[in-house]
Amino acid sequence: MHSVSGSIGSIALLDSKVSKPAIQKWNRFLLQAICMLLLCYGGYRTLYQDVLLNSWLTGDFRPVYLSTRAWLTGNQPYDPSALILEARQADQALYQSVSNDIHGQVAIYPPSMFPALAFLSAMPWGLALAVDLALSAIAYFAMIWLCSLRLTGLKRLYFIAFAAASAPFHGAFSCANVSALVVPLACVSILCVDSNPIFASVLLGAAVAIKPPVAALFILYLAITRRWKPFMLTMLTSALLFGVGIGWMKWHHLSWLAEYRANVATLVSPLVNKADGVVWNGAANFRVFNIQPVFYLITHSLNFAIIASYILLIALLVALSWSALSRPIPLPSLLDSELLSVACLCTFIAVYQHYYSAMSLLLVVLWALQAWPRFLAKCVVAGASILILPLSKLPVMVMLIRDLLKPGFRISFHSLFRHDLPSDIYLGLPEQIAFMFPICLVVICAVALTWDCWRIGRVSETEIDTASLPASAT
Repeated sequence: MHSVSGSIGSIALLDSKVSKPAIQKWNRFLLQAICMLLLCYGGYRTLYQDVLLNSWLTGDFRPVYLSTRAWLTGNQPYDPSALILEARQADQALYQSVSNDIHGQVAIYPPSMFPALAFLSAMPWGLALAVDLALSAIAYFAMIWLCSLRLTGLKRLYFIAFAAASAPFHGAFSCANVSALVVPLACVSILCVDSNPIFASVLLGAAVAIKPPVAALFILYLAITRRWKPFMLTMLTSALLFGVGIGWMKWHHLSWLAEYRANVATLVSPLVNKADGVVWNGAANFRVFNIQPVFYLITHSLNFAIIASYILLIALLVALSWSALSRPIPLPSLLDSELLSVACLCTFIAVYQHYYSAMSLLLVVLWALQAWPRFLAKCVVAGASILILPLSKLPVMVMLIRDLLKPGFRISFHSLFRHDLPSDIYLGLPEQIAFMFPICLVVICAVALTWDCWRIGRVSETEIDTASLPASAT
């Protein structure tokens, strides 16, 4: 909590041009102290949540490992019973954790994931888990490093501290979710697309193959900015992995489409496709990080929530594409980086996502720090401060405030430091609003930046107001 309030309070201090006499030494010291607090908070999250409270052995990497192992050995990767058999053959501890899981192991990743991660499934369970966690940490550090190279001074320090304290990565890493690897890899690839297009394209193609909802809009970004060579190489890499994944199953006479759709429906149905609504009052269903629960809370109509979210997404993507395609290349740096930010934001409009996928929003923070003198950029940095807190802590804070007004406490202050919010706890309207506050900020930011891209796309090259940008951002 203190990190968030301190981060928001530091927004006015980020304009750190040495030539401005208004920036006093104590202001710089205060911002450096806030950055150190963020770094300490990030270290606390790493040691406490990621290490001491981790759920690596019972986390989300299990179905990824088992389904890929089943695919590699010629068995059905989308059959939960086949995954249990694979767990028995792979590792006794893994088999026990799978057997004790009342929800079972359901593989929901596309066939293109299997050849992309086959090297992990060829390893023993413990080694594969360790390699996955190590690669995730390396990829995230590489992402932070590449982003920080585009900043200088206190802005670089703030970005590193903010990324270290950002909750999405810690949430994904603590449960060994594959997003901790895929999202940073996708961001690294897009940051390297101009300096090393072949490497970046192969990397992005693999990320799209593993988890398409997370990285697919990066392909759209390559297309509308007319980076045709990386675009074609990325599409070719993804298509090749998809073809190998399906071809290997066809070689072993395995069907996949019906089983895959059934698994997706099993996972998604309680969240965004339920007969009585997109969401219910349990905390688990509010962990879907898109705009559909917001629309459903307003209208109580499942069909409207789904259709409206996709209409909004399509409208934003059309405006985004027009903003880029209406101008000759090369695009101004201001417009190019803002287009990438909108692509990141639109990822969370309609498609099934979780909060830990919001690691890609660090690219939006990067753009905002580069374009810092602009009012819109300052608003983005202020809104992004919410990413420091885990999503489940927001309703907990509301519960604490509500319970403070009662004779007894239903939730203690220790709840702020718990690993997670109980999935079956009842959420009233204030807690529901708190849960949906971050995604509302994302949508507002997406609309605002899309409008800004549209505005910039309509003016001539000489009319673009780059005077308000620092030289390093243009």
